[in-house]
Amino acid sequence: MDNKTDKYQILERMEEFLTSQLESYRDILNLSNAQIELIDTNNTAELMKVLAKKQETIRVVDRISKDAEGVRVEWENIRQEFNDNEKTRLESVHNELKEILSEIMALEENGRAHLSHKMGDAGGKITKMQKGKQMLKAYGAGVPKKSNYTDNNG
Repeated sequence: MDNKTDKYQILERMEEFLTSQLESYRDILNLSNAQIELIDTNNTAELMKVLAKKQETIRVVDRISKDAEGVRVEWENIRQEFNDNEKTRLESVHNELKEILSEIMALEENGRAHLSHKMGDAGGKITKMQKGKQMLKAYGAGVPKKSNYTDNNG
């Protein structure tokens, strides 16, 4: 195998890794959207499933990144040998990856804020209930539980 063949194999392997990452990040994006919907509907059981699936997909991305590390190093060493047309394939996948990552980060931030708001609403309702119970206790504390009436005649 000559140097030119090796060079193109590295290009292809790099493209495969980036494409695999892109597919996984698309899955994460879809799961993040589903996560927000499930938070809205208070569907805890399905939310737990989505979070588990999302965590597994993140592990897949980590494995892909680790597997690609050697190829990335090789790519950095030879990337200047490629013309702009040859680099375009990787750059377009890389740019799409960056866009999806930005969307995921925005969704995650939105999801955190949304969940915090939902928790605040629930906390407010709990506080109202607790105050109501305290008021009932306060008003009920002065009233004896049994009536103790004495007959004035006897």
